[in-house]
Amino acid sequence: LADSSDRHSFGPVSASIPAGTYDVTLASFDDHNNKPEQSQKQEQWRAVTLAGGSVLWESPPIADLPEGSNYLTQLVASSVVLGADVTGITAQHAHAGINRPESIAPICISFIPLTASNTPETPTPTTPTTTTPETQTPTTPTTSTTTTTTTTTTTTTTTIPATPDTSPPRSDDGSSVDIEVLDESTGPETLAALPDTGAREWILYLAVAALVAGYLFLATASRLEARVRVAALRQQISQIR
Repeated sequence: LADSSDRHSFGPVSASIPAGTYDVTLASFDDHNNKPEQSQKQEQWRAVTLAGGSVLWESPPIADLPEGSNYLTQLVASSVVLGADVTGITAQHAHAGINRPESIAPICISFIPLTASNTPETPTPTTPTTTTPETQTPTTPTTSTTTTTTTTTTTTTTTIPATPDTSPPRSDDGSSVDIEVLDESTGPETLAALPDTGAREWILYLAVAALVAGYLFLATASRLEARVRVAALRQQISQIR
């Protein structure tokens, strides 16, 4: 094949390829050993499949044949789906009309069917078996606790009040003196029966309350007296008029 109009294609060649899914491989040849002076960078071709005279599928072009090689084989398409039976194949130059020779010889086209035997098997994901670890009852460690009891001896010093002298008082000459015993339920002596705790606070509270009540009473009386005087003064003024 070359880029010229009379050499840019070859075929169609009769073929019988059933519909299916294929990997397509092309192979090229050019005698570079006898033409070392040439520099051709577009020595490429493609395959055109036909079904009953109509174009069914065109392959991508094979890569350029390297200058230092005479042959090139390349997988140009994978998993190609042909929807009908192929009845013919035509080889076409990939760069027709570039006005350079770029000659290349298509020597082979391979259709490898992707059947169950050569299709890579898709691994079926498996659900991993979950093993439930055996639940072990934790063993409670035995803790040996040694309690050290420290005995603290507290020395409490209790002061015993002196026993009051209950003997009746006597005068200077030694004679007994009669003492009148007052009723403890009356008078200030009642406060003596109160417990020591808070007794003074109660006395202060009552004294403050009495002072506040007295102050309020005096203030109220002063206000009343002032109002009476103002009323009398107004009456006198009215009488003078």
